[in-house]
Amino acid sequence: MDVTAQALRTGGMLRIVDLLSDSEEVDAILLVTSLTIKHFFFDRDALRRLAASARKPFFFYSFSIPTELAVTALTEAGVAVTTNLTGACSALLKMAGPAPSGYGERSAPPPLPGPVKKVLAGSDSLLCEYEVKQILQHYGVVASREELATSESEAVEAAERLGYPLVMKVQSPELPHKTEIGGVRLDIRSGDQAREAWYDLVAAARGHSGGGDLRGILVQGMAPRGHEIIIGTVRDPAMGPIVMVGFGGIAVELYQDVVYRLAPVTEEGARDMLAGLKSAALLAGFRGRPAVDVGPIARLVATVSRLAWELAAEVDEVELNPVIVHADNSGLTVADALMRRRQGKNVTGLAEQNSRPEVVS
Repeated sequence: MDVTAQALRTGGMLRIVDLLSDSEEVDAILLVTSLTIKHFFFDRDALRRLAASARKPFFFYSFSIPTELAVTALTEAGVAVTTNLTGACSALLKMAGPAPSGYGERSAPPPLPGPVKKVLAGSDSLLCEYEVKQILQHYGVVASREELATSESEAVEAAERLGYPLVMKVQSPELPHKTEIGGVRLDIRSGDQAREAWYDLVAAARGHSGGGDLRGILVQGMAPRGHEIIIGTVRDPAMGPIVMVGFGGIAVELYQDVVYRLAPVTEEGARDMLAGLKSAALLAGFRGRPAVDVGPIARLVATVSRLAWELAAEVDEVELNPVIVHADNSGLTVADALMRRRQGKNVTGLAEQNSRPEVVS
């Protein structure tokens, strides 16, 4: 409710707090104002009586540095004042009781695990797909059958081990949008095609970025047909990590059918998110098509949300797009992934490592 700055000067703000305290539709009151004032306009006796009645929690958030006069007056009246809006919201959340169903505990994140530290220390601000999947693997997610090749012979050998059909993709932090630069080859079915794809992909990478940071070519098993889902997180400066799920591929840009929640979420919370999509019926068996088991998707959403919470000090953004949910209910495949580190962030206590593979033409 915007009661204007005049209410601070006339005593109207305290009258409004008094009225709201009697409302059954109000649980707590946070007064947002500026307490950078030379003269304190509140009736201190009225403020003290209001605080003593304790009908509803109420306190002040000052969006500017409060004067000592204002802080002293509020403190003497038994009213709290803060300049930390995130802390104020956290306090209200604690006062409200247990978190709503579907949300995970926002406890202090554990120390970075060694394997995750190693990946982050050797990475740029933008992690390649194969690096993101190394981190996912630490969280128990086997994203896809794949191997990183740094030479033509390695690419052909990896193709033979993985089996056909295959996908081959450029891996460079300078080229996150691989499809747009011709950095993806689909439906590779022989060693000769794998060899040809290797040269084409290296040429495409060097044609668009000079190839200065080409890490290799990812050789990956083709995923079965299915629904394309996007799972992502972004770190909001005030709210912390937020997780998102929706229909992926180009559909996320075309229809923007996505649902957001504060991270972390539980598997139950992830199921609620999926049910909240406008296109949720497509997963439930629309027009005679077989229903999709949303369990694996919900577990992946919950895992990614927990990852985002635990790595919030190091990571700004995670995007898995598309995640292909197999139509035959045989699971899912993370077909592409990226992770963006916080600007200018280095992993504490770990020296920068030069452990990147060298691509051989």
